[in-house]
Amino acid sequence: MTTEQKAALASLERAFAKCAEARLRFCAMDTELIAYEGVEFDRLRRGMLAKDSAYEIQRQMDADGNNGENVNTHGCFVDSGGW
Repeated sequence: MTTEQKAALASLERAFAKCAEARLRFCAMDTELIAYEGVEFDRLRRGMLAKDSAYEIQRQMDADGNNGENVNTHGCFVDSGGW
């Protein structure tokens, strides 16, 4: 990686640390990164079995009216299902 890329990655990691302090949680779906309120997200995650996917948490959050916010990743994010 170039120096610029390493600096951008460090900046992203600092931003995620701030998000963790603000109690945000993130789920990925294809080309979307979705931010959720962390208290409810963590409660659902604790109540689910390890085999349950983040998709199930997203589905339940959406059903409860906690739709989350799409994060603009400027086209540089794709999870394994979005290829």
